[in-house]
Order: sequence, then structure tokens, then C-alpha cells
Amino acid sequence: AYTLLLVEPGQVSHFHAKSVSKRSAVIDWLSPVRINTKPLLYEVHYKADWSATWHKLNTTGEKVPITLKELVPYSNYTVSVSGIPLVAGVAQGYWSNSTNMTFTTLEDVPGANPQVSSSSYHIVQCIETDVRCVKIYWQSVPRRLQHGHIVGMLVEFWPISADTRVRRSPGVSTLHVIGGHHNYANFTLDRHTSYEVTVSTITTLGTNNALARQPIYIA
Repeated sequence: AYTLLLVEPGQVSHFHAKSVSKRSAVIDWLSPVRINTKPLLYEVHYKADWSATWHKLNTTGEKVPITLKELVPYSNYTVSVSGIPLVAGVAQGYWSNSTNMTFTTLEDVPGANPQVSSSSYHIVQCIETDVRCVKIYWQSVPRRLQHGHIVGMLVEFWPISADTRVRRSPGVSTLHVIGGHHNYANFTLDRHTSYEVTVSTITTLGTNNALARQPIYIA
């Protein structure tokens, strides 16, 4: 038999989470060892490490495991659960202490690409006289849109006046360094030429194909 006193339940045990897709995870737990009263209403709070917003949902012990949906790929989530006694379907008494854990959602291609403006470059010293050495800058993709482990950047150029695409990108090792730590790179481009440039972020699953071409003119 369960006590009629509205006491504080114990904490849940065997609390765990598993990512089942890029945007969802399943969480599960066992009722408190020191339960004192049944049934319990559980309150779940969760948020991504890049966000200040906590999401909340309620469930009863009979409805676990539960699925957290509309999550962001490759994000570290903190999730907590606590319980309170239910009396005639109404929460009464005291909330238990929270049980907390973290998990990471599965990886995806980036949710966006870096932004380049027409003025996001400047000329740097160059030994050759018939070309320009240019340092191009871009605005990094926000953490919530990276969606994966960044392994490099791919920068592509199209001469506007020509049909043939000219593609220049750093080597594999340079790509990795740019992707992990920098938001610029140096390139050798033809003088007196207009280009369209795109910058792609690369995760281990690939790139986002929604590219915006930015015109630049190399004098």
C-alpha cells in the first residue's frame, strides 16, 4: 500500500538517453526506489548547449520511454527529470530532486553555409605580377547550424565572364585547419577579373548544397 501523505519522492534511477535519428532521441528511466506514493507525474526539461531556452514536457510513469523530437543535429543536450505525486490526477506534494544527464544528437550535413560579402577580401603581398594574391574572409556558420564535426571548408570561384568553372581550394590539411579554427584563406586569382565565390562548410557527412554566389572584382 502507498502512503496517503504528500511526501517528496526519491530520484529516478537508470536514467539514459539514445539518439535514434538526427533530430530525435529516446529517454528512459526507472521509478524511484524510494517512491512513497504512486502514481507520479514526471517533468522533463532539456536544452542544447548553445541555447539558453529550456523545453519542457510532462509524462506519467506509464508513458516511458518517451521520444524528444525536433532536436538539432550534432548538439549536446542536457536533460533532467523529476517527479511529483499524483492524487486523483492532480500533482500535489513536493517535487523530487532532479536527475540529470547529457547526450549528443547524430551528425548531419551543415544547416547553412558561411556568408561572404563583396567587400570581404583584401589584396596581400604577392611575388607574381600578373595575378593577385587575395585573402578572402567569411562569416562562420553559427553553432546551432553546424550540424556536425567541421572537417574543412571548400571555396569555389566562377569567372563571371567565362562559362568554364574555375575551382581552387586549399589542400586537405589546409581545409581541416580553416574549418576548425579560421574564417579566411589566401588565394591566387587573375587580375581584372570578376568572380562569383561560394564558401561551403564540410562535415564528415558532406556539405550543404544551398550555395549563394557572391560577386567580387579583382582589379
